[in-house]
Amino acid sequence: MMQQGVEPNNLTFPFAAKACGKLSNLRYSQIIHTHVAKLPFQSDIYVQTSLVDMYVKCNRLDYAYDLFVKMPKRDVTSWNSMIVGFAQSGSLDRVSILFYEMRFDRIRPDSVTIIGLTRSISATKNLKLVSAVHSFGIRIGIAIDVSVANTWIAAYSKCEDLDAAEMVFDGIDAHLRTVISWNSVVAGHAYFRDSFKAINFYRQMLYEGFSPDASTILSLLSSCVWPKTLYQARYIFDSMMDKTCVSWTAMIGGYAEKGDLDEALALFHSMAAKGEKPDLVTVLYLISGCGQMGALEIGRWVDLYASSNGLKTILVCNALIDMYAKCGSIRDAQEFFCTMHDRTIVSWTTMIGGCALNGEFNKALDYFFLMVDLGLKPNCVTFLAVLQACTHAGFLEKGWEFFDMMKVYGIKPGLDHYSCMADLLGRKGKLKEALNFVQNMSIKPDTGIWGALLSACKNHGDVEIGEYVAHQLFELEPRVAAPYVEMANIYASAGRWDGVAAIRTMMKCNQVIKFPGQSLVQVNGKSYAFTVQDRCHPEGLLIYDTLDGLALQLKEEGYLSYSEELFDHE
Repeated sequence: MMQQGVEPNNLTFPFAAKACGKLSNLRYSQIIHTHVAKLPFQSDIYVQTSLVDMYVKCNRLDYAYDLFVKMPKRDVTSWNSMIVGFAQSGSLDRVSILFYEMRFDRIRPDSVTIIGLTRSISATKNLKLVSAVHSFGIRIGIAIDVSVANTWIAAYSKCEDLDAAEMVFDGIDAHLRTVISWNSVVAGHAYFRDSFKAINFYRQMLYEGFSPDASTILSLLSSCVWPKTLYQARYIFDSMMDKTCVSWTAMIGGYAEKGDLDEALALFHSMAAKGEKPDLVTVLYLISGCGQMGALEIGRWVDLYASSNGLKTILVCNALIDMYAKCGSIRDAQEFFCTMHDRTIVSWTTMIGGCALNGEFNKALDYFFLMVDLGLKPNCVTFLAVLQACTHAGFLEKGWEFFDMMKVYGIKPGLDHYSCMADLLGRKGKLKEALNFVQNMSIKPDTGIWGALLSACKNHGDVEIGEYVAHQLFELEPRVAAPYVEMANIYASAGRWDGVAAIRTMMKCNQVIKFPGQSLVQVNGKSYAFTVQDRCHPEGLLIYDTLDGLALQLKEEGYLSYSEELFDHE
């Protein structure tokens, strides 16, 4: 069009900007923006809003906001673009500020505003804030919007208030409910493994004439990954007359998530035998299962299958990198990564995490800096991967450098990031500094953070801080065995047998059950599980003679403590 001398107008650029946003292509976006700047569209609210939304879709909120504040006039769509953008990035503070500025500017929020606000708050799982937004939405008259109601159902579900989620669902007029409404309430119960209620809603959905889609089935089966409920799901699956790719994939995914890769593969082959062609979601489930189980050879076969059937999308490629890394074959992961033509931030993050997982800590940092040099913007997951590399390598100064760097990119640290830093400080023996860091966090520490600190206390024999940290864990999870065992180890290492006895008494009073550990081994494509004192394997005598020899050697080298033996034999 430009080559033929046809001048674009105010209707041309929004379409071009939308295309750039769909591609998340920053270079193309900047080209379009440059053309707009050369033409008299600086005051065109329609064009300027489309450019703001374009930069939001490219994950460049800094560019979007700079353009937004320079707009001479802004409508509700302009404000929504920024609110939704910051909501998706998890920046609740920025969303709140924008919302209040919007109100001050006398712009009336609409359903899109409330959806963006609700989604940003639901990520924090703050029930009071979700309720406040819900009340505000009712007050301004947008509660009847089914899209808003669906968002509230999902938000209440994330906050573990399923009663409120059901109340919102029941408040939607029966003739206005959509498949998404049903999916939201099914997914809410599925998220908390309430499979019976999820299935009851599913039955009611069918009774009222709604056809389930992929999301319905996947949510339903995600609540059925425990053995008892998985059997129930299999019964539903087996009773289906017309099985589609979606239903086959959902069932395969259920077994893969549960860790039953053998059954997942059996269903995969049955699916092919029935003439139903697996799609990329099916393959993604299998790849994930292989990574979870460490089934490298099966993973390589799935890789070959994906190549042969034209399923090597960027999603599948990223999943394969993750699978190879989790299976311990970091060389395969690196070779695969190097052959990729189009690498996204997910590709780089997966590679960084894979190196960290396999002890290639310096390589992980090299990938991070190379990624930044190429102009890619790290996200919260990228920083988590690089912090994990620093933690396991003991790079304390580097760890602080990356933790502080998050602010430069406008990323607010989450619990996982704080946990890495607490763990890193603990591993370096800086227990008082670690405790002070945890006590001054901007968010409430969870069991993962306290657990990392307690483990550090055990490694460095700090009874005093260990007792304080263990108390926090006992308050949070009184019936979980791990902190009791860790504290017993700390007492035993210090010769405090009275403390060990006290821990045993607390465990009995709190009815704490220590479940036996389980090891999983893949031999010739078959999974074998072993638990403590399990002697059922046909090669059991040879296996356990070898293990007993290794245990004796570890004990002689001082790697086994008294309390570990005491608790594990029970």
